[in-house]
Amino acid sequence: MTMAPDTKTTTHTPGPWSVFDDEIVADRTDRHVCTVDLEDGIHPSEWQANQRLIAAAPELLLVARAAFHALKSYQYGNVAPDLAAECCDAIAAALAKAEGRDR
Repeated sequence: MTMAPDTKTTTHTPGPWSVFDDEIVADRTDRHVCTVDLEDGIHPSEWQANQRLIAAAPELLLVARAAFHALKSYQYGNVAPDLAAECCDAIAAALAKAEGRDR
């Protein structure tokens, strides 16, 4: 069963988002998105990884949608290598942000 992404129901704060201290903020508006507290028992490196993953959520959603549409187009006969390359580049950038390798 294939589930198509529904862009009409997306109501989250638009990205990109960044980590600032213990907060995730929207870059364009400086709007507070959420606070990620350092709980007892969580190592600081795990806390920072959680922050990065949350901050990368808008980009990850965007590339997941792009990859979905690219794969659907290949299913129907599209053989454009540029589309695959663009999707791979966008996915690599989003993963780098989520994993803290974008700095």
